[in-house]
Amino acid sequence: MRLVKGRAWVEIDPVGAIIADAGFHVGGQTVRPLFQNPWRDDPREMDVLTRHLGGEWPCVPFGVPDPPGDLPLGWPNDLDRAPWHKHAHGFGAHRPWTLTQDGAQTVLAEITYPEDGPVVGLKRRVHLASESEIQLELEVSARQDAALPIGLHPVVSLADAAPGAAFLRVAGEDSAWTFPRDVEPGRSRLQANQQGVSLRSLLSTDGTSIDAAALPFAGHSEDLILLTAPGGCVSLSRPDLGYQVDVTWDDTHLPSCLLWLSNRGRDYAPWDGRVCAVGIEPVAAAFDLGVEQSRSLNTPLARAGVRTTAQLKAGEVWRTDYSIAVQTSV
Repeated sequence: MRLVKGRAWVEIDPVGAIIADAGFHVGGQTVRPLFQNPWRDDPREMDVLTRHLGGEWPCVPFGVPDPPGDLPLGWPNDLDRAPWHKHAHGFGAHRPWTLTQDGAQTVLAEITYPEDGPVVGLKRRVHLASESEIQLELEVSARQDAALPIGLHPVVSLADAAPGAAFLRVAGEDSAWTFPRDVEPGRSRLQANQQGVSLRSLLSTDGTSIDAAALPFAGHSEDLILLTAPGGCVSLSRPDLGYQVDVTWDDTHLPSCLLWLSNRGRDYAPWDGRVCAVGIEPVAAAFDLGVEQSRSLNTPLARAGVRTTAQLKAGEVWRTDYSIAVQTSV
């Protein structure tokens, strides 16, 4: 389904209610900064979310159903899996939603979840507010009281960026945690399990300091960084192209931001070393480690006072608003 306002547009894929493409008009140019996967029509088998991976979608619950069991000392490794959590980033990321167009600039989307879990369903509003801004709303209807990791998943393309040509700007603190182990075996640029270090001075795997706000990294790598107090806005500036992408959200609902630095480090199908992008993902979650790690009070994040779940109440609706906007580079 397509929304149009002036020289801007948004394409919504029914699967996941994913933003498959978006064009913004700023500074006299039309730009398409959000990620579009290169394998959509590839005949090889792949899971539904990978097939439809795009520029933004909601994740309820956020994370994987089967977290790795070899986390380092301080992280629990003996947690039971939530039996109803069967899909990476939630049921809604793998199924078609019902889409209803409300005028030329708004889509309303909804999906009903299986009855064996704590979520009744999701509703999502995508509104093309101007040629430079998409406004979004997510509602989660709860069947049971539950603490769940919830996240939003904007992804900005870096396919055309030279190393270090793009810059992350964080509205709040740049306190950063790296993933507790390699995201992909042997493909991390950053040392694992760094906790509460400035984004501008993380340690690389060769022991040198690296400014992880300057992207993309040289070479091929895959890393995850959790910003624990980013202040509700993280931007990617592209001075080489004259624009900046701002992801803004309510950090009383989603206090952290997971940065997914996908730097051509996945060389297996269908990725084939082709993806260079950054996920700027507002979350209440322990990285993407799933329901039980996020609920646990025995993780380093929990012990540091970082909230890693959203609280759902039976019969009530949890709601949050956010936006993706483009402005001329500052």
